[in-house]
Amino acid sequence: MQAKGLFRENILLEVFDHESGIYYKSLIQEVNETDIAVGIPMKEGKQLLLRYAERYFFRIFLVDALYSFHSTVLGEKSCGQVSLYLLSWPDKIERSQRRRYYRFVYTFDADYWVLNGDSPTSLESQVADQEPLPAVVVNLSGGGLAFVTEKRFSPETLLALRFYLQNDWQEDQEVLLKGRITRVEPLKHGKIRYYRYGVEFLELDERTRDEIIRFIFFMFRQRLR
Repeated sequence: MQAKGLFRENILLEVFDHESGIYYKSLIQEVNETDIAVGIPMKEGKQLLLRYAERYFFRIFLVDALYSFHSTVLGEKSCGQVSLYLLSWPDKIERSQRRRYYRFVYTFDADYWVLNGDSPTSLESQVADQEPLPAVVVNLSGGGLAFVTEKRFSPETLLALRFYLQNDWQEDQEVLLKGRITRVEPLKHGKIRYYRYGVEFLELDERTRDEIIRFIFFMFRQRLR
């Protein structure tokens, strides 16, 4: 597979550390003719220092699939106060099917409503006269999310979900969307039983999806600082 055109700035990239056996996360910062510049890989606040001239295994998550490749560290450079590693262009890239959207582990509060089947009216109209129920979102992607609540629901239950995105472009942006429960996982904390639900977004317009993905990249960059 041709490497040119596959890489773009702000794409999530992971590098495998053979010593620890785990993946560290970074972002592609620059795509140049002779190299690819990436931020210092991080994992739970710990940096992975890449060695000059050493070959590493990388993978990137794109909309259609997971792409993996080997690349050699060519050197380092500074971009303002940020240090970047320069990677060689890969000779070969492997493509494999994977979850369509990268899932970002992030916890925040949300509201939801249970919908009574499909309705031709807008979501705003369907929830206007109902009190929302509280939930805690534990991960988010461009295609869905997972949340935890004490309420019990069955798979295929339709929901309206509301949460807020904060990023460089617009603060406190409200997102109201429709979703369907695809997975149910019972949890127990002491004597209290909770349920973790996997939710697939439905009828999501591309503008809202782009805003969610942009927010995920923004939050990921914040963690690398």
